[in-house]
Amino acid sequence: MLPALAGLLLAPWLVVFDPEPPRPGGSPAEAEEAAIARAVDDSIGWFRGKDFDLLFRVHAAGPELFIYQPEGADTVRSGAEFRRFADVFRRKGFTYLRHEVKELRIHRARREDVAWFSALLDDCARVDGREACWRDARWTGVLEKRGGAWVIVQGHQSFAADPARVAVPAEEARARAAAAGNALVPSGAHPEIERVIRAGLSWAKTKDAALLFGTRSQGSDLFVWGPTSATPVVGFEAFREKARSSWLREDFVATGFDVREVRIHLSPGRSVAWFSAVVDDWCEIAGRPDGWKDVRWTGVLEKRGGKWLYVQGHFSYAAERFRQKPAS
Repeated sequence: MLPALAGLLLAPWLVVFDPEPPRPGGSPAEAEEAAIARAVDDSIGWFRGKDFDLLFRVHAAGPELFIYQPEGADTVRSGAEFRRFADVFRRKGFTYLRHEVKELRIHRARREDVAWFSALLDDCARVDGREACWRDARWTGVLEKRGGAWVIVQGHQSFAADPARVAVPAEEARARAAAAGNALVPSGAHPEIERVIRAGLSWAKTKDAALLFGTRSQGSDLFVWGPTSATPVVGFEAFREKARSSWLREDFVATGFDVREVRIHLSPGRSVAWFSAVVDDWCEIAGRPDGWKDVRWTGVLEKRGGKWLYVQGHFSYAAERFRQKPAS
């Protein structure tokens, strides 16, 4: 979305996704989806004319705004920080070339004006005469309708990591698993929501499949990007098959986890929650220690039938982690 200048020079970014305006006689639902798609596109396309007013209109201005970008240093933790970060785009030598939002999926909350999306993003600029692009950046986010307009309150952009480049040495994985607290930090503000977030990791210790599957959406709207996956898991059936073919296997043993830097936000009507966190998750596969270290995690939950269900998740490594040479 808003790569730092250094990131732009390291990876190509931007095509024009131009949502059509609602046709006369179109349903209110179609009109809302078009408005959401427009806000998503405007969060990138504003750069075509360097329309900073548009950029700031489509992002929340307050402390609730949170965005993971491919580079770890580019994480945004408030509207004020976002505005400071955007100053890099004022440079005369930094100009728009093209962008495209692809494979856009939009889901609207059942009871209030909240939406979440996933997409792939191509985004290209010219920086001091050189073309710099993101191609197929993985992108998820959450929007709220405020004052009649859809605004982004959380975003996550990343690239799939090379497993070999983010692998943790076996001895370190074993030591970190032994020291794991198996908890969320900080904790206590939203216990029902925290239970669902924690269930995504804690179920594996005892292979409690009922806990894992019972806290996920059972429909086609379930969506998850893993940290090394170019292709997402879409729909509950695909998710269940993923679990059976990997985490539920006898040679997979969960050994510990930690979830830190947890930020949870509730929608005004308290029917949708979204969160960000950093995760360490340790295991043994066929007796060999393995796991995730410093994985960034965002997700969305919706309350359905009085029960919080996980509907979207996005895990990633900061890009600088997997540009390093793999250990010998």
